[in-house]
Parts: sequence; structure tokens; C-alpha cells
Amino acid sequence: MKRNICTINMNEGEGRQTIYWDSEDMRLHTYADPDADTEYRCETYEQAVDTANALWGRVPGWDLEWIEDEDA
Repeated sequence: MKRNICTINMNEGEGRQTIYWDSEDMRLHTYADPDADTEYRCETYEQAVDTANALWGRVPGWDLEWIEDEDA
């Protein structure tokens, strides 16, 4: 099951992308390139949220919009 985490508003002109966690492969993905081989494996949804924040939440010029989890 795919659970959306956040949408990243990247630097001007770079657009937006949504990050999600797939509970089957336990990895973070982006809808911009869902088949990309990511190394970010997270055992729980909560860990996936923390990982997304650590990876993308502190990038200068990027604004994260957190998505309310319907399964929480």
C-alpha cells in the first residue's frame, strides 16, 4: 500500500513532487520517478516520515507540505 508523506515545493522552476512510502517494499519513492531504485528503507510509516524530513525537510529553498495520513 502506498502512503503519501509530503509534497515538496522545490526551488523556483523545478516544480513539485510527492514523496510516498510503499509498505510492500518499505522504501520511499516519488511519483516523479516511482521506479527509481531508492536506498531509503523504512520499517514503519513513522520512520518514513522522519526519514523524509531528514532528507528533504532541511533543503534550502524547498518547502514541504505534509500530507495528513488517512491510515493514522
